[in-house]
Amino acid sequence: MQTGETLLLILAAVTLFGALARRLGFVEPIVWVLAGLGLSLVPGLPEVDLNPDWVFLLVLPPLLHAQAWITSWKEFRSHLRTISLLAVGLVLFTMLVVAWVVKLVIPDLPWAAAFAFGALIAPPDAVAASAIAGKLHLPRRIVTILEGESLVNDATSLVAYRFALAAVASGSFAVADAAGRFFVVTLGGIAIGLVVGVAVAAIFRRVKDASIAIALTLVAPYLAYLLAERNHVSGVLAVVAEGIVLGTLASEVLSATARLEGFGFWQMVVFLLNGVAFLVIGLQLPSVASSVCTSETWPTLVLDAMVVVAATIAARYLWVILGGFTYRGLRSLRLVAHKPLPWRQTAVLGWAGMRGVVSLAAALALPRGSGDAPGFPYRDLLIFLTFVVILGTLVVQGLSMPWFIRKLGVATDGQEEEEREREARVAAATAALGHVKALARTGQFLATSSSVVAAEYADRVRHLHQGRATLIGEAGTEVMHLQGTTQLREEGLRIERDTLLHLHRKHLIERETLLKLERELDLEEARLQGARPGAK
Repeated sequence: MQTGETLLLILAAVTLFGALARRLGFVEPIVWVLAGLGLSLVPGLPEVDLNPDWVFLLVLPPLLHAQAWITSWKEFRSHLRTISLLAVGLVLFTMLVVAWVVKLVIPDLPWAAAFAFGALIAPPDAVAASAIAGKLHLPRRIVTILEGESLVNDATSLVAYRFALAAVASGSFAVADAAGRFFVVTLGGIAIGLVVGVAVAAIFRRVKDASIAIALTLVAPYLAYLLAERNHVSGVLAVVAEGIVLGTLASEVLSATARLEGFGFWQMVVFLLNGVAFLVIGLQLPSVASSVCTSETWPTLVLDAMVVVAATIAARYLWVILGGFTYRGLRSLRLVAHKPLPWRQTAVLGWAGMRGVVSLAAALALPRGSGDAPGFPYRDLLIFLTFVVILGTLVVQGLSMPWFIRKLGVATDGQEEEEREREARVAAATAALGHVKALARTGQFLATSSSVVAAEYADRVRHLHQGRATLIGEAGTEVMHLQGTTQLREEGLRIERDTLLHLHRKHLIERETLLKLERELDLEEARLQGARPGAK
């Protein structure tokens, strides 16, 4: 079967099983992995080989960019201490625990190689964490911590992974040099990402064509990643910094049309990249297993793999639980200000540790032997263990997470978020009403136009107070031809958008609410522009 035909079948499977997951209410990565595993057993289908360079260069940057784009820097910063403890401290702790366990399982494995394996296993997957947080109505604080952790932990693990690979090759490891290099790699990656983000945002201000602007949003993460990697700093952190900058400035530098079309474009990109990556994980597992398992050895290998999976899960739980107790002790001494997470939320945070494509790519990137150069010790076995950890954490933790959350009663009913959203709508509409009335007094617009738009906003405010949301222009469309009416409505939308941004900066609404309401305003602006005389 040709490569093109294979890719077409993979894309068709991604679409089919993605639709099935959404219909059944399951988290998509879990369904894709299981579907890939099932399809791999179908006779006649070609083997699929996932190139690790393809994952690091083509898949990782846009996925990180998309997640960083919707991340609120203010919320991220407010939980920076907790996120850092998970994204740096937990990753390093997991690396040590898993290295120790795999050394017990494979006694002949060199310590440096064990640390490399621990590093590639350490980071939970950003996609799985975001998917679970979005579907299960977790409290906003947990969502922010999980998503913030998933943005940064890949950088920590990949830096540690590369140091461990260097130690395997050289046979020595200097802790002091590694610690200093870690800070250089971290700060350098962030700096390059900030520069790229600010530079691309400046270009956005001058670009009027929505298609060009959307194309630039796709170029930006690759540019940040490649520049960082070429300068031997963290490409992951460069993409995260670039994505947060552009996401924060998008309301100011992108047109409503670019934001609307870009939203649909990035939904498709993320869906397809995630689907292909997770489906291929399932497709490759049988071939990886056959390379190390025989009828005599498979019971031992499965048992060893289960021990590594258990160690991976336990390391996160131990760190999170002990961290919770430590945080409570520090707060009792008034050394920290934020309240600690309730124990139920801490338990959920500890259980949300699914592994994914970064771990797989790092495992597949372990050096092969060539010529006189020896390969990475126990490479095939470590890749097999990585596959089992990914599958085990996705299935065990991912499938049990909804039940776990229901039993603990952690999920929110959404009423508080809905009330904040309603209050934001009222504030935006009230501000727009005041602005329209002020413009009416200047005499710039016909009195009829001003009264129509003012009446629309007044009607909207009244409906919102009654618990009903309406869009501006739902009443009075029969007078759209009035001179100045469309322009007044556009002025009102501008004031609404500015009000929402102000509320977000004051921490009165979350980033998710801002994006939702801004999208509604963009849709209304696009409708008004389409209604202009001569518009096509």
